[in-house]
Formats: sequence, structure tokens, C-alpha cells
Amino acid sequence: MALQSKTPAHRAMAFHTLASKHSEKCYDILLQKLEDDDSFMVASFDVWWGTNVAYFMLEVAESDTLLLTKEQRHCIDSVIVFRPRLKHLDKLPSVSRLKGMDGLYNRLKELYLDGDSNLLPCIAEYRNEADIPMIIKALREYKKGLDRHGANSNGPKGNTNEALNALMKWRDDAYMPVLEEVRDFELSRKYIDYYRVKMLFKVVMAYDNDWAYHFIEDTFENKGGKEKYSYPENLFRAYYEEEKPRFLPLIEKYGKKPFEWDYLYK
Repeated sequence: MALQSKTPAHRAMAFHTLASKHSEKCYDILLQKLEDDDSFMVASFDVWWGTNVAYFMLEVAESDTLLLTKEQRHCIDSVIVFRPRLKHLDKLPSVSRLKGMDGLYNRLKELYLDGDSNLLPCIAEYRNEADIPMIIKALREYKKGLDRHGANSNGPKGNTNEALNALMKWRDDAYMPVLEEVRDFELSRKYIDYYRVKMLFKVVMAYDNDWAYHFIEDTFENKGGKEKYSYPENLFRAYYEEEKPRFLPLIEKYGKKPFEWDYLYK
């Protein structure tokens, strides 16, 4: 049934049943169904979400470390990353397990240029100076997908957030003026991207130098950060995720403990 049923949910649940019994058939079924992007709905109590057959089967396999051998998992990961026509699958878990594999860097570049933007941080880990213009281009896509007020529109989104994640892997002086551009644009927006603001502060703190200190001080003293909703809270969050002692005086002066902090971190 996992291979032949015409109903996506039936194929997925048949695989789940086989996996629960640690059937030796699971590996071959998984290899054959990686291109199965037929979608279906999953429910947990009153919460519903959509998935596809291949993604569901991979989640089942990921949750059971005894289902596949190390060699089988390596083969599955290689197919996910290198086989075309698998845009419906998340590549990140496989990429993380294939680090150091010959040809991986070039394949990551191909996938990124083909629209798999969340792989940009993986590319940044190679610290290839030839990639600096590509990362700067992604950083400068901060207006893409927004309307004139800075609210999300229906168009394609830019890769600024992915580029900020990439800078957590690889910082270079070439990015510093572009980070100031991102900061100034975000401060001009009517609507706030809370994740982007926190990531911006995290990246800047990761530089851990005088430029970074001045960047944050300037944001609050001269750029209006003190009056901007959520900026003090996101500065606080970023500091306690990075914990760079250099910035503690700025946190004490400009930061504000988020309302949820004591509940989540006490």
C-alpha cells in the first residue's frame, strides 16, 4: 500500500505502520518515494497542517534512529541533495550530515541559485571570498516582498533574513556598511520584522568590536531605536543569545526585558 495506494495519506500511513515494525522494506520504499510530492492534511486535536508523502516518510525515518543503517541514511541524504526534482524536501538536515562530501559546495551553490535560499548559511561556512557579492546581494533584498509601508505583500520575498543567518557563520568587514543599510531601512518601516531585528543585533554583536558597539549605540541614540516598538526587547534577546560582555553597558542602558522572559527562562 505504501507504494501503490492512490491516496497520499494511505501511502504515508502504510509507511508509518511498516516503520513502527522496523520493516526492512522501509529503506527501498523511501528511496522510491522521495519524489512523491502529493499532499495531504494531518490533524492533531483541532490543529491541521499540510504535508506531502515524501516529507512525511522522511520525518518518520528521522524520528527513529534504528530504522536505517548509517550507510542507508547516507545514501538517502545524498539522493535528497543531489537528485533533481526534489524541491518539495527540506535539504538542511541532509546537508548537515554530508559536510565534507566532495562536490557538496558546488551543489549548494546550484540549489541556492535555483531558489533554495535557506542553504545560504551552509554556503557561508565555506568562507569563499568569491561568495561575498552573492551574500551582499541577498542582504540588500530587504525591500523585496514588501509594500510601500513595509508590510508583507504577495510577491516573492527577499533573502535578507537568510543572509543574516549566513553572517552568523562568516563575518567580514565587507558586510558592515550593508548591515547599516539594513538597519536604516528597518527603522524606516511602519511594520516590524521582529526576527530580522533580533538577527541584525545578533550578527552585529558577533563582530564583537568597536564598530559593533557604535552601531548599537547609534541605533538608539541617533536613529530612533529608543522610540521604536520592540527594539529594546530584541536587543535584550540578542544579547542573551550571544552573551558578548562588551555590550552589557548598552543592554543596561537601552535594553528591555521582554514580558515573556521570566516565564520562559526562569
